[in-house]
Amino acid sequence: MITVFELAKEILTRIDQSVSGKKIQKLAYYCQAWHVTAFNEPLIDDSFQAWEHGPVVRQLWGRHRYAMAVRARDIDTPLPDLPTHSAELIAAVVEFYRSYSGDELENMTHEELPWKSAWLQGRNTNIELTAMRRYYSGVLASHGHHPALPASSFEYVRMDDFEEMVAALSDDAPSDRLASTLRRAKFS
Repeated sequence: MITVFELAKEILTRIDQSVSGKKIQKLAYYCQAWHVTAFNEPLIDDSFQAWEHGPVVRQLWGRHRYAMAVRARDIDTPLPDLPTHSAELIAAVVEFYRSYSGDELENMTHEELPWKSAWLQGRNTNIELTAMRRYYSGVLASHGHHPALPASSFEYVRMDDFEEMVAALSDDAPSDRLASTLRRAKFS
């Protein structure tokens, strides 16, 4: 794992321009969420909290809260030494979300279950990694709009297909029904 400051430095270096504090928070959040979804492990060692304006890591906010814009040179942390799969994922996430403003990213996170669930539990509640993984796995399984993630060892299926697979496994002779369900899930 890397620190949130190393992640911010990596993101800002890839963007190669200044961004708002809100935007760097949301880009870091999406990197964490997609990393835990794709690889079942967190990218950073900090927790995101459900703040009024979306997911925030308090330590990163504290570092840039008075800045109008944040640049890579503003973060006095060296670039992290990332495993290839993590570097590829960060690149994909940054490419996917870079055209959105901080306000647009805030609105997106407000529509997504991980932030909503934590927010309903109370202001500044930690957003659970399991909630991120569950939600974004569903986005992948439903072929929703998402970054072009690097290869992962996980396959994602819609919940309806999963339930049908479980039912097929409980049959006395599940092989034909299960094979049919798996084929349909793979190609839907």
